[in-house]
Amino acid sequence: TALESLHLQSNKFTGSIPATIGNLVNLTNIDLSDNDIDGSIPEGLWTIEALELVYLANNTLTGTLSSSFSSLGNNIRDIYLNGNNLNGQLPDIEPGTFGMLEELLLNNNDFVGTVPQSFCDLRNTTGVLTRLWHDCDVECSCCTFCTP
Repeated sequence: TALESLHLQSNKFTGSIPATIGNLVNLTNIDLSDNDIDGSIPEGLWTIEALELVYLANNTLTGTLSSSFSSLGNNIRDIYLNGNNLNGQLPDIEPGTFGMLEELLLNNNDFVGTVPQSFCDLRNTTGVLTRLWHDCDVECSCCTFCTP
């Protein structure tokens, strides 16, 4: 479809993100923040190459970040996943991806382990990733902020 922007934040929506979200191949911006959306993030979302802004903060999303997340294209600038119930370990990101990423907010979730070195490499070598937020109980040598 031709839809480029989907802004439905702060509407008290419930339910899950449809698996067909990946069919919106021209989608550049999605903001579903501050609702009561549950379930996992559909893998198809991470396959949309045009994505620039992903705001899914402050919902009740669960599950892990799929391997498709780690190969998200170079157009992505902001990813806000903070304030959910996401869990597991973060996947490594593939070299040559996330080249425009400025902000990655992952705090106030249930992630475990260590933030992968590939995120730190992105921050340290490109200087583009200016805000990398995570929970303090997850080891991170390059995060710019952690929440207790």
